[in-house]
Formats: sequence, C-alpha cells, structure tokens
Amino acid sequence: MKTKTTFLLRTGLLCLAGILGMLVLLPPNAAALDVRLAWDANTEPDLAGYRVYLREEGRTFDYGQPEWEGVETNCAIRDLDEDTHYCFVVRAFDTVGNESADSLEMAMPILLLSPSEGSEVAAAPIFQWTPGPCDYYMFRALFYYPDIGYHVAEVWLLDDFLVMPSSWWDSVQAGHLCYWGVFGANSSSGHWEAPTYRTFTKVE
Repeated sequence: MKTKTTFLLRTGLLCLAGILGMLVLLPPNAAALDVRLAWDANTEPDLAGYRVYLREEGRTFDYGQPEWEGVETNCAIRDLDEDTHYCFVVRAFDTVGNESADSLEMAMPILLLSPSEGSEVAAAPIFQWTPGPCDYYMFRALFYYPDIGYHVAEVWLLDDFLVMPSSWWDSVQAGHLCYWGVFGANSSSGHWEAPTYRTFTKVE
C-alpha cells in the first residue's frame, strides 16, 4: 500500500554560502507515495529561488538536474517507489546563479513492518521496522493517536529494530485509530531519516 509522506526541511537558509539547517518530520496524509517538503525562507535580497535534489541510495546527487525548482518554500515530489530509499537536499540560489551548499540531508523511508497498515490490534503490539539508508546513530520511535496524545520511545544504537509499548498502551481506547512511525538520526553528521506512517486500530 502506498502512502503520502510530508516532512519539513527546517533550514534557516541564512546565507547562500552556509549549510542549511535541521530536518524535521511532519505527520503525513494517506494516499500514494508522494513526498511534500517545506523549508524556512531565505531572507537575502538577491534570492532567486530554491532547488530540490533527489538521489537513490548508493548514488550521488546530480546538481545539474534538480528534481524541483521554484520560488516557493515547499514542493511536492510525486510517484516515488515506496520500496526505494531516497535522499533529499535543498539549495538556495541567487539572481546571478550562485547556489548555496546543501541542506542537511533527509532520507526515506524506514520500512515499517508491524503492526501492518490498517490492522486491528487486540494485544499490545511489537513495533518493528527495518533501518533506512543513513548511517544512523540513534532511533526515536514515535507512537500517537488522535485527540489523546502521543508517546515517544527512544532507543540508542538499536540492533533489533523493534520496541514493545510501555504502560501507555492500556490507556488507548478501543476503536481509536492509532498512528505509528519511526525516524532515525545521526547526530554527528546531521542526517535524518523520515518514515512513512502506518495506522492501526485497537480492538477489545
């Protein structure tokens, strides 16, 4: 099943020569595997626009072929293969053609295994996933459900790529649609991984 993923490239874009800033994940809407990116505006008076570059795992960015170019601070990249790892960066460029360095790289997806999309879960589930393409340092597992709250489980240097829910599971009401996702980060390199999200329903 394909999904739509939305995340924010929290860039700052302070100068065209500077490295663009932090990447932050935003919750997605379910649909096809379309990716929406957003970033902070550059404030330099000679700014001409932004370019988004994409690469598949194991390949390099082709800076002669941007995936998107425009003046807006967001864009949509559509019809991606949900089983392929992708990496994205954004660059700003000015009116004479100078281009900034890369933003911090965002990679996706971490492949989520269980609970599966749309499943009905009676007992406390085991949240399990495969790692993404980054050389990760830590994973942060994020579980949340609408109108009640969210809970975060942080696991450092995780080897098994699974986590059991804590006591918050008992407070989830039957019939509630739950969302879960995982993102990884390498704090030394600044690389982040963005997951697709999955939904499940708790049943009695």
